[in-house]
Amino acid sequence: SITTSIDAKEELSTREAAAYLGVSQASLKRWELKGLVPASKSAGGHRKFNLGILDEIKSSMKVGAKLISPLEQNLEKMRKGLTKAKVQP
Repeated sequence: SITTSIDAKEELSTREAAAYLGVSQASLKRWELKGLVPASKSAGGHRKFNLGILDEIKSSMKVGAKLISPLEQNLEKMRKGLTKAKVQP
């Protein structure tokens, strides 16, 4: 089963990672291309997803958090900092 094979790995294939997150392979590939989910590439060019990162994503999905890119995360931090300083962007 996929769950059994995941427990023994640190890096998952696209198929395994998508099943682990409960999303389609196409969605996971789109997220990776948008920079929302990092992936490494095998020698053969196949995506590999880190289980630790997938765990973080999975837990954020449980609380309804929106996946955002690192750039959007930085912009959000800047906006919050400006708001605290009572300066409007």
